[in-house]
Amino acid sequence: MLNDNLCKVVDRFEEEAWYDKISLTFAEDHDGRYYVILDGHDDAEKFVSFVRETLEIPEEETFFTDELLECEVVYYDEYTTCDDCGKVIRTSPDSYHWQPDFYVGDGFIVCSKCFNQNEEYQENYIEDKINSPKNAINGLISEDQLEQLGFEKFNHNSYENGWHEGQNDNPESIFDDLSDKYEDIIFFVDGVGQFDVSFSVWVRGEI
Repeated sequence: MLNDNLCKVVDRFEEEAWYDKISLTFAEDHDGRYYVILDGHDDAEKFVSFVRETLEIPEEETFFTDELLECEVVYYDEYTTCDDCGKVIRTSPDSYHWQPDFYVGDGFIVCSKCFNQNEEYQENYIEDKINSPKNAINGLISEDQLEQLGFEKFNHNSYENGWHEGQNDNPESIFDDLSDKYEDIIFFVDGVGQFDVSFSVWVRGEI
């Protein structure tokens, strides 16, 4: 729920059509957190001045915009919004274990929730991953969904590739070994670390 300060800011911004003066987007994520997504630092400075003027904050008084408005103030180089539902999507990593929680199609981007509600998105996503050892599923499709599509997990223990000793499993070599045994092969990311990645192989259509 928007606090009173944020409501005043959003209302004035939209009523006076400030979008031509400050490049930003007001949006919330699927958890109900509210965001102000700014284009750059110039727009951030303009927005701070806009907030000060709207809420009639004296020039000598210091304030933090995110605390005052009880929202996240972020930038377009790390966040965007879903083209289907308008919810916030984080597009930039925030940890070593981060994986994209969105789908990028032909000229559009959608969140994982909209992705999983649209069979066409899922079909196109899977099609791009089949028999492509350099293009693995990163979490948008679950193991249960792969099983429903007729895939079976080939390996019992995760393969590993990274900087540590013994982490030298190569997706392309694995694909070459299996391509004459199965019609469809998909690589699935099990986990991501700072210096390594673990993955599994799913197969369908034994030859």
